[in-house]
Amino acid sequence: MRLIHGRLISICSVIAMIAIAGTPAKADPPRVIATIAPLHSLVASVMAGVGEADLLLSGPVSPHDFALAPSDVRRIAAADLVIWVGAPLESFLVKPLDGAGDRQLSLLKVPALNAVPFDSGGNDGDRAGPDPHIWLDPVRAIAIVTAVVDRLSRIDPDNAATYRANAADISDRLAALDEAIRARLQPVASRPFIAFHDAYGYFSRRYGLQPAGYFAVDPQRRPGARTIARLADLVSAGTVACAFVEPQFDARIVEAIAAGQPLRIGRLDPLGVDLEPGPALYETLLKANTEAIADCLGGTG
Repeated sequence: MRLIHGRLISICSVIAMIAIAGTPAKADPPRVIATIAPLHSLVASVMAGVGEADLLLSGPVSPHDFALAPSDVRRIAAADLVIWVGAPLESFLVKPLDGAGDRQLSLLKVPALNAVPFDSGGNDGDRAGPDPHIWLDPVRAIAIVTAVVDRLSRIDPDNAATYRANAADISDRLAALDEAIRARLQPVASRPFIAFHDAYGYFSRRYGLQPAGYFAVDPQRRPGARTIARLADLVSAGTVACAFVEPQFDARIVEAIAAGQPLRIGRLDPLGVDLEPGPALYETLLKANTEAIADCLGGTG
């Protein structure tokens, strides 16, 4: 009887081993890199439950003057998908992604995002070409999520249903965020302001804001004398009562113009440099910028 029992245990063990051996190994999630923190946040939300996206630029780093390290080049070469805005923002990726095909997704080339030209407010050195700051419009962020889901579903069809379910939830939250921002900014939308650089065109058009000018079209270049004089005149005349600095760039020019003038200085951050990267960053960033605008234009900032 013991012999039979022992044989039954052995047979069961063999059957279990065969079953385990016959179970296909779960495929690794795709290796995805997103360039900037707000974009990474949206991608991380789409990939929730499947895998984690990698963030290329973290901390107080601007894509306008970023340079790839050799380790970054290796990460990009090993990625299944690199998601970036496009050459006007991340020019350092043009060469590494040349010939990458479906391994890269440039959002400025997605028709649904409807990229539009810069509105440079009469500054020195106005730029032509598409404004890359598309992520600051939450309605366009829904289109970003859709484009990311489409591409991820192509390279990872086994998880397409999860990506789509995540995208539906994200889109609902972004639609609610859009309504909340509109309600918060409507009382101050007609009051002109000065932004540090030309990053808020999409956001301003979405909510009817009135940017009177920018200290810099390109944040890598100091504003010219004509720009400084024009903005100083706006402040002296009382046309604007609020100007915004950014954490990535030197604010001394803004502070110099504000000296002795009734000009409130607020702080806008297009990238979320002080926020913890991850799914929550995008909504936290837009809410913080909305509050900064409402407070400064409303006289409480």
